[in-house]
Amino acid sequence: MKNTSKVQIPLMLDGKKYNFDIDFESPDRNNNPLVSILFNGKTVGEFYMPNMVQTLYLKLQSKLGKNILEISVLDNRGSIIVKRIKIYK
Repeated sequence: MKNTSKVQIPLMLDGKKYNFDIDFESPDRNNNPLVSILFNGKTVGEFYMPNMVQTLYLKLQSKLGKNILEISVLDNRGSIIVKRIKIYK
C-alpha cells in the first residue's frame, strides 16, 4: 500500500520572482519516491528521487501576500526529508 505525506509552507512574499533551492534526503538508498512540488496550487516540479540526496532548483513568480509551497511524497517504503529550503531573488 502506498502512503502520501505532504507539507504546506505558507510564505509572505512581495509578488516578485524568487529562486527556490530545495534539498532532499532519503534515509533509504533503495527508495525512489515520487515527489511533487506545488506553488499556489500549480504543479511546478515532479520527479522520482533517484538517490540519497537531490536538490531541486526552481524559479517561481510569487504573488503579493500569502503564497503556499506544498511538497508531497508518494511512497510505499519510507520517507524523505526536506533538509533545507533556500529562497532568494
